[in-house]
Amino acid sequence: MPTKTRRFSLWLILGTILVWTGLDRPASAGVGVWTPVGFGTGEITSVTVHPGSPGNVWVGIPQGGLYRSADRGVNWRWVGGPFIGWGMVAAAADPSRAGALWAATDTAVFRTEDGGAHWTKISDESYSAAIGDAWAQEMVAVPGALYVVTWKRLLASTDGGRSWESLYDSAGNGSIESFGAVSPRLLYLAAGGGLLQSLDGGQTWGTVTSCPPAVWQIVLSPTTAYVAVSGDAAGLLRSTDQGRTWRPVLGGTLSRQLNVSSMTVDPRAPRTLYVSGYDSQGSGLWVSRNAGGTWTKAGTVALGRLRVDSGGGALYGVANFYQGGLLQRSLNGGATWSTVLRAPDRESETARINFRPGDPARLALAVGYTLYRSVNGGASWKLSNVPGGPGAVDLDPADPNRLIAATYSGIFLSEDAGQTWQSASGSRSMQYMEILVRADAQTLVTGGAGINRSGDNGRSWQTVLPAWPTDSDTGRWTEKIEVDPVHPSTIYALTFLANPDGLPHGSLVDWPSILWRSTDSGRTWKKMTLNLRTFAVDPATSRLYGVRDRQILASDDGGKTWRQAGRTPNWASDLVIDPTDHNVFYMAPRLWRSRDRGATWTLVNDQWGPEVLTFDPRDSRILYGADCCSVYTITVPD
Repeated sequence: MPTKTRRFSLWLILGTILVWTGLDRPASAGVGVWTPVGFGTGEITSVTVHPGSPGNVWVGIPQGGLYRSADRGVNWRWVGGPFIGWGMVAAAADPSRAGALWAATDTAVFRTEDGGAHWTKISDESYSAAIGDAWAQEMVAVPGALYVVTWKRLLASTDGGRSWESLYDSAGNGSIESFGAVSPRLLYLAAGGGLLQSLDGGQTWGTVTSCPPAVWQIVLSPTTAYVAVSGDAAGLLRSTDQGRTWRPVLGGTLSRQLNVSSMTVDPRAPRTLYVSGYDSQGSGLWVSRNAGGTWTKAGTVALGRLRVDSGGGALYGVANFYQGGLLQRSLNGGATWSTVLRAPDRESETARINFRPGDPARLALAVGYTLYRSVNGGASWKLSNVPGGPGAVDLDPADPNRLIAATYSGIFLSEDAGQTWQSASGSRSMQYMEILVRADAQTLVTGGAGINRSGDNGRSWQTVLPAWPTDSDTGRWTEKIEVDPVHPSTIYALTFLANPDGLPHGSLVDWPSILWRSTDSGRTWKKMTLNLRTFAVDPATSRLYGVRDRQILASDDGGKTWRQAGRTPNWASDLVIDPTDHNVFYMAPRLWRSRDRGATWTLVNDQWGPEVLTFDPRDSRILYGADCCSVYTITVPD
């Protein structure tokens, strides 16, 4: 893949202004504020199941927040604005109440009584003081106490999360690897390479000398403690006498070593233990139904963050691969696995949101080389495992099950609503596609590395503007494609020159550009003007507007000649015109509005800088903004 320029959004600032999106209705755009409509980026940092809520699973993604599935991972909903930001998201189920959870960030603790539909901040200033400059990595709840673990501190609350104190500080003597609580009095901590124990609720700590060093993971049941150790005798050890004696139950000897990746106890059946890892025979998942007495190898996959929902019949695990994190699910005890959630890659092209014409409740969200689909206006999303790293998706207006994806590996076609995909392009010149625009029932144009066209509704494709022209040492990177709504056979495209080291993307303010026009539905293209930053077509008059430097230019002859129509308040990454009122313009980054065709501008929101803007087809007061990491929506105030 060519070297790409990367940009990151202002997540920390944005996190302070986001509002809640309801679980049982489509994603609602907050008036004057940006609200997430889909998945943000980052590795999966927490997986939470609730013994009182079978079939439910909650997943935390640092820059995306907290997501919930109520159907064992098939559909996902974003469940709360308080969790957007750079801080980790750790969650714990309240064992005394079905559907009740706590969630912790690096600044506060929140609680929900209804599975995530509503959240309340419950912590006071003692939490910020106790957590310091670290972040929440793990959250543990037992009857009577709640704990938050950072890499150097253990925090505790005995009043349901309102007030907090620090029970342990590593003070630079190694990091905290794992924590476990049998009760508010009996606590275990893996820190500094050893195992620590407290018998008085964390007031004092002692080293468990009977346990070998190099402990890095702890899992507890009401009567048994398990620890994973590394080194020459790597494996799983068990204690049934509060840590006084330990013996290996899986690996743990010089003759049989097992490197543990993750382990978990079934909260409904505490004698059932799942352990993933690898030994001399390879990777695997081992299951014990009798507290480690005997074991069965259930599968050949070793995953992290194992969680079991025996009430819902599902086992979950996380694989943190190059795309940030994959949530895997097994419905047969670990024998086979499928990917049900993929955390988008933060180092990717600009995200794109596409609506199905005539049926805008059906959406496709391409973000971070992943594709999610919604059939309910963005209330919930389902992962579609399209090959090749999708950049944009077309939803065929004639067939709700037909999808066309422009990806970094070419064009792919699905006839079954994204369950399976077939390649629709074999040429290497069709790689690195980020934009997909439909001109009419049969014509589609895709851009990124050059421009390609299909005249048969995506079945076959031709390169109409090569990414690397013959006898040229520069390439073309397509930033925007727009169809003239009045004359659909007229299509405009803005390309930027790329150097031989790679094809950049994003807001290429400092790069030379060319505006192209096609008047034959994309078959042939003609150069119209140079060095625009962005452009837009008036949906009522076909007038063309462009931004050069900080000037708004207008053209009534398709870009041949231009006149100045106004000035922009800052540089522009995108310009869009209200489809219901052609006097109203919007501009990114940040969000600016002009009610007089660009002559004057008012700042609508300055907390975040989207790279591209899209109107909601149902209501032009609702805009969607996207950057490299996610998509947000906003209702523009009057």
